[in-house]
Amino acid sequence: MKLFKKVFVVIIGCFAFLILLASCGGSGSNNHNDDIQNKYYNVTFMDSDGTILYETKVKYGEYPKYSGETPTRASDGESNFEFDCWGGGWGYDSPIFKDTIFVAIYKAIPITDSDSYTNVNLDFELCDGGYKIIKFKGFKDNWKNDPNIEKRCLVLPTEYNGASVVAIGEDVFNPNAYMNNSNSKVIKKFGTVQFPSRLREIGNNAFRNSNITKIELPSSTRIIGERAFMSCTALNSIKLNNGLIEIGEYAFCGAGDSPQYDGMRTLRIPLSVTKVGAGIFNYADFRDVCFYCEAPSKPSGWSIDWHLKDGIGHPYVNKSSYYTNIYWGA
Repeated sequence: MKLFKKVFVVIIGCFAFLILLASCGGSGSNNHNDDIQNKYYNVTFMDSDGTILYETKVKYGEYPKYSGETPTRASDGESNFEFDCWGGGWGYDSPIFKDTIFVAIYKAIPITDSDSYTNVNLDFELCDGGYKIIKFKGFKDNWKNDPNIEKRCLVLPTEYNGASVVAIGEDVFNPNAYMNNSNSKVIKKFGTVQFPSRLREIGNNAFRNSNITKIELPSSTRIIGERAFMSCTALNSIKLNNGLIEIGEYAFCGAGDSPQYDGMRTLRIPLSVTKVGAGIFNYADFRDVCFYCEAPSKPSGWSIDWHLKDGIGHPYVNKSSYYTNIYWGA
C-alpha cells in the first residue's frame, strides 16, 4: 500500500511538472508571437536605376502603401516608358512579413513618327567635350499643320557631326527669345522633351517660359543654369539625376503655377549636388512639396535662401517665407 502511494505521488508530480512546463512554453510562444505581430518592417520603393523613391515602415501583416510621385523613366530613343507595377517581395498587393524592397517595373511603348519630333532644325557650336545647341530654328517637316503638336515629344539629338551634344545654351527654348518669328509659338506648345543622353549642362533661361510638364535628366547632367526652367507653369514632375552638381539660382522659380496641374508632392535632391543658388523654387506652386535631401545637412555651397518660397519683391508679398518640409539624410 505504501508503495502504491509513492507511485501515485510520483505520477501526480510528473503530471504537474508537465502542465507547468506546457504553461511556461505556451506563454513564451504567445509572447514571441505578440512581439512579431507588433513589429514594424522597413519597406523601400526604388526606381529601376536604384534610386530610392520612397521609404516607410509597415506593421507585420499589413499592406504597403506608396505615397511618392509616380515613377518615370526617360526614353531610350526607341521606346517611351510607362510605369506598370511594383516588383519584389511577395508582391505589392501582399502583406508585409519582413524588410522588403520594391522596384519599379516599366512598360516599353515603341516610339512612332506620330509620337515625337526628331527632325529638329538647330544651330550648334563647338564646346568642351562636344557640341552645344545654341539656337532653335523650327522643324524640317511640316509641323505647322500638326493639330496634335501639344501631345508630341521634342527629341533632341545626342550627336552632331559625329560628336556628342553635351550642352544646351542660354535661351535656346525660351519662347520669349523668338518673339518676332513663329518659333515662339511652337516652343510654347511642346509639353515633353527628350534630352540628349550625354547632356552635361543646361544653360541660363534655356527652357524659361516653356510649356514643359516634366523633367527627367540623363545621368550625365552636371549643371542646371540660372532660371533654366523659370515660369514653366505646366511643370509638375522633376527628377534630378545622381551626379548633378549645381542648380543655379531661381532655376524653377514660378514653376507649376497652372490651375490644371496638381503640382509636385516630393522632390529628391541627390547627395552629389554641392552648389544650389537662392530661391530655386521661389513662387513655385509646390506648396505641399516634401524635399528629401540626401546630404546629412545643408552643404556649405547651398545658398542660405535656397528654400525660399515667397520672397520680398513680389507685389503681394510683404515678408519672406520658406519651405519647411525638408528632410536631411533621406
